[in-house]
Amino acid sequence: MILSSVISKLPKYGTIFAMAIQKKLEIPVHDFFGMKKEYLLLIAVLCFAFLIRVYSLGSFPQVVNGDETISILHPFQMMKHTVSIFDRSSDGHGLIIIYAPKLLMLLLFGFEHSLLAVRLVTVLFSVGVLVIFYIQVRRYFTSSVSLLATFLFATSYWFLNFSRISWINVDGLFFGLFFYFSLEKAVKTQKIIWAVVAGIMAGIVLMHYMGIRIYLLTAGVVFLPQLRWSRQTVCLVLAGFISTLIVSLPVINQMLNEGDAYTSRARVVSIFHQKENYYDYAPNDFRGILMHQVEYVSRGFLLFDGKVSSEGAVENKRYMPFETPAVNRVVHLLFSIGFMAGLVKWKHPFFLLTYLLSIVLLQIPTVYVPNWSRAIGILPAIYFFTAYGIDLLLKLQKRYGKAVIVTISTVIIIAGINDIKIYWKFITSSSFLEAQGPALSIAELPAWQKAEFKWIENKHGPFSIYDWENQNR
Repeated sequence: MILSSVISKLPKYGTIFAMAIQKKLEIPVHDFFGMKKEYLLLIAVLCFAFLIRVYSLGSFPQVVNGDETISILHPFQMMKHTVSIFDRSSDGHGLIIIYAPKLLMLLLFGFEHSLLAVRLVTVLFSVGVLVIFYIQVRRYFTSSVSLLATFLFATSYWFLNFSRISWINVDGLFFGLFFYFSLEKAVKTQKIIWAVVAGIMAGIVLMHYMGIRIYLLTAGVVFLPQLRWSRQTVCLVLAGFISTLIVSLPVINQMLNEGDAYTSRARVVSIFHQKENYYDYAPNDFRGILMHQVEYVSRGFLLFDGKVSSEGAVENKRYMPFETPAVNRVVHLLFSIGFMAGLVKWKHPFFLLTYLLSIVLLQIPTVYVPNWSRAIGILPAIYFFTAYGIDLLLKLQKRYGKAVIVTISTVIIIAGINDIKIYWKFITSSSFLEAQGPALSIAELPAWQKAEFKWIENKHGPFSIYDWENQNR
């Protein structure tokens, strides 16, 4: 009932939101899509993105993996005050406070609908990512290009998979993009309020999913050289820095007092801390390991070679269909055109550097690459340069007429629909279900949740899914 009520109000709220985007963020409308049509098409894309995410959300995926159980347990622990919101999360990716949005949704829906509630949080953040992505792309390209690129992003089986499972990487991606958006606004408008917002977002990113923190480095490299130092600029920098410092105090406290614990996750995934053979390489064969990393990262993120998609640990088998490239062939072609053009002309440096630095600093030094979760920060860059590729192809319209946009739009829509089919085939496959283990079936969830909550209320720490499986054998 709650979900049906939300869906029924989408057109009304969508219209208001689309008008706010144009009015408040000063997006120009000047191409062959008129202003009113742009609103309607943007609403249609966002509503479609929302609907393909909420469809059978409480039933598919059919299992609840460890990440999703954490999304239920940490909010319950916060509600019962059995943990501090500034404690490190049990998966080591951030602080427990980052699960606060899931607690709010659980309080709204009730813990009897816990799985739907926590998955819906991820859905909403993923649609928020698409909104910010559209705004950013629209600043550089026409509405037709921006809408087509956003549609491809929305239907990506890589992004769709993470958008329908409750975890924190999509949430983190939203805050990372919002940080970039607000920082760009601060630099452009020279307004203190945007510097404060950017600082708050930077603090949240610091305590959030580790794969998104690269945005902070990229933004510093891109924007600091652009600053024209003046009294106003100094005020902006100080406002942003102080905001970041205040919000990130819990992270700083953890780093100072529990440095080993704070960096434990980074050490686990680092190729420099492996104690056993990595593939066929001994731990001290650094040259061999490095060559392997460079080869697999290049094949995964530059050539989009599907043969390396499911390599390594079981994690990748949860993230991507077996031997399937990260993006479909249409996106691969468009991205390649846009990325090469951007590289040659050094256009759009934030997305260029996000893509390149993520590969160099987050993929090559970490185990079992390409890792599609740690690479989630690359997704907006891929589809931004896909938009650039579309834009370059649409310039052929001057020679060949409107048949060009009709043809390209048709191909893109077919590719997007096919991505959705690939996603559904993937999450209903036996290989996907096996890769989620240890995991709960949806039928088991109420009994597991009841036992966990009782255990936590008795001042115990939560037990693992392994403990649950052993108990029920």
